[in-house]
Amino acid sequence: MNVVCDIIKDTFFIEDVEEPEDFIKQTESTPFLDHAQTYIVQLIPNLSIYKRLELNIPNEIMDFKAEIQVRTYISQGWAVNQNEIFNQYEFQIPKPYQQELNRVKSLLAIEDNVLNDLMEKMLDYESSYAAYMTPEKIKAEIERLMMVYDVDRENNKIGYRIAKLATTNNDMDTSI
Repeated sequence: MNVVCDIIKDTFFIEDVEEPEDFIKQTESTPFLDHAQTYIVQLIPNLSIYKRLELNIPNEIMDFKAEIQVRTYISQGWAVNQNEIFNQYEFQIPKPYQQELNRVKSLLAIEDNVLNDLMEKMLDYESSYAAYMTPEKIKAEIERLMMVYDVDRENNKIGYRIAKLATTNNDMDTSI
């Protein structure tokens, strides 16, 4: 989720918005505050990515604003189900049901953290190339990534991955 948020911050002008009081009340009962982010965005004129992607964006569109919500899988499921199950009624939710709802929220927050930890571990494992790739496969992956990098020189993530793969294979010339 952090990577997606970073891309949004690099690609759009983000408007500072004061949250309405009902939104603040809603988020106080949400266990996923650190697993969900909402942005009001606007395109940034003359951004280099537009040229790289050969996008011709009319000036009228530059003034438009949009809302982008970034959530984890579980926080998205929670948002949909909470609205569908509890927010559709005009009456106050009985206390025993509210307590069950709070228990479910707590369990889902734990599961969300466990899933995020597992995803981080998988990313760490993925970067330990020698653990699951032969030197030949590492070399083939470097060649494949070099083709992509030749087209997209500003993509530092690919450059970093090439360098890390090359270092794993003791290919210092390529890693530099």
